[in-house]
Amino acid sequence: MPTATLNGLKHHYVDEGSGAPIFFLHGAGGSHQQFTDEHTPAISKTFRCISTDARGMGGSAHVATMPVTAWVDDQLALMDHLQIEKAHICGSSRGSRVALRFAIEHPGRVKSLLLDGPIIAMTEVGDEALNRNAGDGSRLPPSLQEDNRRRHGDDWMDVVRNYFNLRNLPGLQRYLNTRDEVHTIECPVLVMHGDVDDGTHPLASTFELFAKLGRARLCILPDIGGYSVNRFGGAAFARTVVDWVQKLETGHEITNAFATYDSCRSKLANLLTEVVAR
Repeated sequence: MPTATLNGLKHHYVDEGSGAPIFFLHGAGGSHQQFTDEHTPAISKTFRCISTDARGMGGSAHVATMPVTAWVDDQLALMDHLQIEKAHICGSSRGSRVALRFAIEHPGRVKSLLLDGPIIAMTEVGDEALNRNAGDGSRLPPSLQEDNRRRHGDDWMDVVRNYFNLRNLPGLQRYLNTRDEVHTIECPVLVMHGDVDDGTHPLASTFELFAKLGRARLCILPDIGGYSVNRFGGAAFARTVVDWVQKLETGHEITNAFATYDSCRSKLANLLTEVVAR
């Protein structure tokens, strides 16, 4: 599996298939395996899939600190290293936040965004949930301990502790909160979520993100048992990704059903009132 030195550090990634490039950015404390275990073998039959290990995780350098812009800077550096001028970028949870910030700062490098369980601003409940174990891997259930060992290697306890420190770096959460800026994103965006509310990935935030984007589609999958189509949706995730990218690569135009966030909010409020009245 290839590695590259980006911004002075080793970065690991998996590069599969050919065709239009799609980058896959994993969630908190994860690795490329979030995508390569189940989804990219199918997607790479049609498109080029590049699944990354973020700085601090997986096969990339296991650092204890970093600049708050590091994950965005590393994405840009990897695209330059691979000589990919423009790509579709798919992010799940933490990866969705990096993808959104990347699209805001480097709009010319993004063909489209695919956001799974997106977070546009960290909530107090979400922050508490992600800090619950205070970076102590020994407090995780045995199954999660083994999963972390598989993703990060024998020093996985260091990765868990480091990730706790990284996500609590002064300014990092503020940098990755994009609520007040997402309306500036002009590329097409697919917003994905399960029909399960989640304190870290609230459905309200997903609807708000969708409504603030000028060129977006909303994909809510029912009965998958969780917030993430990537984690809980099975083969539906790969089908959704391939369908979205195929449409865009063949010139399909994407527009939002709502003119503004306010019009969406009003429509949803009216709809909920009608449902409750019944």
